[in-house]
Amino acid sequence: MVIMCLVAARIIKRGGIEYVYFGKKYEKKFQHYWDYIIAAIITPLIWGWYYGDHFKLSLSYPLTNQSDLWMGFASIKALINGEWSPFSGIVLNHIGSPFGAVNISMDYPILEQLQFVFIWIIGFFSSNPFLVMNIYYILGFVFVVWTMIFLTRQFHISQEIGFVVGLLYAFIPYHFFRYEHIMLASYCLIPIAGLLLFWIWSKKPLFVFNKRSPVWWAVFDRKSWFAGIAALLIGFWHVYYAFFSVSL
Repeated sequence: MVIMCLVAARIIKRGGIEYVYFGKKYEKKFQHYWDYIIAAIITPLIWGWYYGDHFKLSLSYPLTNQSDLWMGFASIKALINGEWSPFSGIVLNHIGSPFGAVNISMDYPILEQLQFVFIWIIGFFSSNPFLVMNIYYILGFVFVVWTMIFLTRQFHISQEIGFVVGLLYAFIPYHFFRYEHIMLASYCLIPIAGLLLFWIWSKKPLFVFNKRSPVWWAVFDRKSWFAGIAALLIGFWHVYYAFFSVSL
C-alpha cells in the first residue's frame, strides 16, 4: 500500500494534471499545494472504500454501537439545537429528567471548544446529529493528513513522502478505535504539537522579540506568531492532547 501511494503521488505530481485542469498559469501553485488538494479528495474516498464497505454505509446512522457513543451524540444534538455557548459548556435540556443534564461540562474538564465550533458550523447544513458527527469524523482524517504533510515540509521532506506519511498516519487503528470518542479521534494537532516541542528543544529561541519594530504585529517574527497561535489552538482542541503536550 505504501508503494502504491508513493507511485500514485509521483504520477499525480508529474503526470500533467495541472495542464489539463488548471492550465500553465497555475502550474507553480499546483506544484506547491498538490499534496493538500489531492489529500482532500482521496482521503474521504479511501475511508468510504475501506471503512464504509465500498460506499454502502449510510452516514445518517451511527457507524458503531459503542458505550460512550451516545453521550457524544447527545452533545452534538445540543450543539445543533443551540444549547451551547463558548466557555460555558453544554446544557442538555432534552435528557436528564426532570431537570435536564445542566452544565454537563462541570463534571469533567471540557476544553474542546474549537472542535465544538467546527461541529456547530456543520450543523448549519444538517439537523441530523448522526450525519453531523460522521461528517466531522471523516473531515478529521483530512485534517490529520494536512497537518502531517505540513510537519514533513518543515523538515524538508519531499512532497511525495510527506503525502504518503500523512495518509498512513491518518489511517492508523487508533483513529478507528476512537470513533465513540469523536473529540479524541481528531488528533490533527498532534503533529503541530510535536513541531513546537522540537522547536523548544532546539538551540534557537522559540520567541524572538524585536524591540525596534515600527508596528506591533512585527514585534515577533512569523515563527513566534505561529508557535503562539498553535499553542492556543492545541489548548482549545482537547484536554488530553493539551495536557500531554505541556507535560512533554
